[in-house]
Amino acid sequence: MLRKNLILPEDLKARRRILEEELDSVIGELVIKDLSAELTEMLTQAGYKGQATLSWEFYSEYDDEGGYDKRATSFSLTVDGIYIDDLEEINYMCTYTYHDGKKETYEANLHDHVSDMMYQYNDDLYSQGFYGVTVDLG
Repeated sequence: MLRKNLILPEDLKARRRILEEELDSVIGELVIKDLSAELTEMLTQAGYKGQATLSWEFYSEYDDEGGYDKRATSFSLTVDGIYIDDLEEINYMCTYTYHDGKKETYEANLHDHVSDMMYQYNDDLYSQGFYGVTVDLG
């Protein structure tokens, strides 16, 4: 996390470089922490136990402005060293809690749920060079 005391040089460019490196480090830690928490909750609800590793590749996709975005895709999931094949075929009952405390249970598809989760982290995962995360499911 963020160091309590940063010693910054007088030179503005050097100061900026140090601050950007520190910010990148904090962003990387927060992204992995949040992603790990979501993945743990999802896989626990799906009934998995043990140590799980989710890995992915990035695919370039053109955007509306003539550039491109990187999207996490080609997900690979292993639980306790066993490869979980065909995430598209795995459905489970998922409970969602709204901000007001109301809960809703619905059938979720593991591949769709992983894709939705990863979508919100795409840019940070790519810029930080993350291609996988391992979580302990208890």
